[in-house]
Amino acid sequence: MRTRGCLALWASRKVKSAERDWLVQSDYGESLCFTFPLQPPTEHEALADPDGVAAWLDSWRGFPGDEWAHVEWVERRWPSLGVQRLPQRVHLRGAAAVERAAARANDWAHLRRQATHLLAALGDSVRPALRAVARQLPALSAVELDQLAAVVRWLVDHQESGLDRRELPIPGIDSKWLERHRGVVVPLVEAMGGQRGLGLKATARPFAVRVLDDSLAAPPWEFAAPVAELARLDWRPHTVLISENLAPLRRFGSVPGAVAVHGQGYHVAELAGVPWVARAQRLLYWGDLDTHGLRILGQARRAWPNLESVLMDPATLERFSTVVDRAGAEPSPFRGDIGYLNTAETSALAQLRSGDRRLEQERIDWDYAWGQVVEALGV
Repeated sequence: MRTRGCLALWASRKVKSAERDWLVQSDYGESLCFTFPLQPPTEHEALADPDGVAAWLDSWRGFPGDEWAHVEWVERRWPSLGVQRLPQRVHLRGAAAVERAAARANDWAHLRRQATHLLAALGDSVRPALRAVARQLPALSAVELDQLAAVVRWLVDHQESGLDRRELPIPGIDSKWLERHRGVVVPLVEAMGGQRGLGLKATARPFAVRVLDDSLAAPPWEFAAPVAELARLDWRPHTVLISENLAPLRRFGSVPGAVAVHGQGYHVAELAGVPWVARAQRLLYWGDLDTHGLRILGQARRAWPNLESVLMDPATLERFSTVVDRAGAEPSPFRGDIGYLNTAETSALAQLRSGDRRLEQERIDWDYAWGQVVEALGV
């Protein structure tokens, strides 16, 4: 027997998986029909728990779905109990009914108003992009929504402006507005035929560098520069140590002949344009022990086949997950294939995926972590 609580849970899951699809439909999914089977009891179940079945029947008799949902009842003839009228399924009319069953009627109405406002300002060509911006739309105020429409129209009309992202000549837009709202702007501009780069001046991504050997370069010992500037440095380090995250890099100690670089996650392959990285005799990578960290490692090894990993193996995972419980759940694991991993890394990936776990760099005791790095470097 499925209860009204079961209906609410089912509706919540349906909303989570399909709401963005409803948003892009011309009627916001109001022509859709949904059915939720109630799995009514058998005669045997009714005889075993008459009070429970009676309470279940009363709950569905009082179901307040008059205008947005309909409970379908059927008759069953049972030898011991005679004719019984039982609720068999609930029919919900339109996406709004599912939202209401999930106790999200007000949220859905607000999202629809935001989408309708945006469509009125930009035209129906942006309707497919509503799927990409659905999660950000509810948080926008009325003023921000109007600003968004103005920015999108300007960028579509000036596709080769060459301006910096802080130089948009639009009334009411401050210098950091685009940085805060870029995730909403780009899909809408693309839907209207504009460029993903928005026609703005490209900003070179700076990579943090920490010199671990004072003899390699003059101060500052730590700085940040884009790839083009790093490539002009006439360095010849023996070892380059790449860290996925910035916090561990800033704790690296002195290592003869070594330079450490912040890989910036999935941007690590951009460092392939730095000659002194490629020609280093030893190239080590340390990242998060999770599916994305190993995927980044695979992409980095595709750029540098001689790349070695450190602290990305089953032993590290075992030590800090089962022994001291430092591992947590990975919120959005990568499910696809990952290439360029060695045997130990592949084994670690399998263990991580068995429970969707993750062990972040910062969760490893620093004394142990740095000791393992130094040992891997043979210092």
